Amino acid sequence: DPQKNYISSLEWAEDPMGGPRFNVDSNSLAGLQNLELIRINPVLTQISRKYLGCPPICASVQIWTTRPPLFISRKILGDSAMAFHCDSDYFGFLKFFLLLTEVKPDNGPFTFVRGSHRGKRHVAGRMEDTEIISDRDEVLFGTGEPGDLIIADTKGWHKATPPEHGMRTMLQVLYATSLFGQSS
Repeated sequence: DPQKNYISSLEWAEDPMGGPRFNVDSNSLAGLQNLELIRINPVLTQISRKYLGCPPICASVQIWTTRPPLFISRKILGDSAMAFHCDSDYFGFLKFFLLLTEVKPDNGPFTFVRGSHRGKRHVAGRMEDTEIISDRDEVLFGTGEPGDLIIADTKGWHKATPPEHGMRTMLQVLYATSLFGQSS
């Protein structure tokens, strides 16, 4: 919640009005040895190099937790990335999502419309499921155990499914072809 400055995720978890998503402050992640080992992992960088066609640049590492929204509105779902959207972080980029908690269908899996990163269905903003998914679409759900990895070109339609029960925590590593357009 941009209006509240939580000291920790525990403080957020105890506030029922705190919103459905808690983002760990990226500045607090800088210099953590285990995150650095993930960021420079040769498997991740090699996959990124092959997909992007050039040496990848690690542009960001983020961690967040989601929980069931107190109530559903287009604004709440949009603000918490629980409505379909397409990312435009950089010209070329690839994201890796490392599950830090068990993710089942009812606690907010990453959701992706297969093949949607290709084609012309992209628009700015957040969209409702009925505006995106057609009968011919295949929707993929990122469920799994802690340590499982999801790799996605999030130029395609994706979202966090709103959790019905429990919480989901994941780490995201974003590799890009360049940092052009990055804000300072």
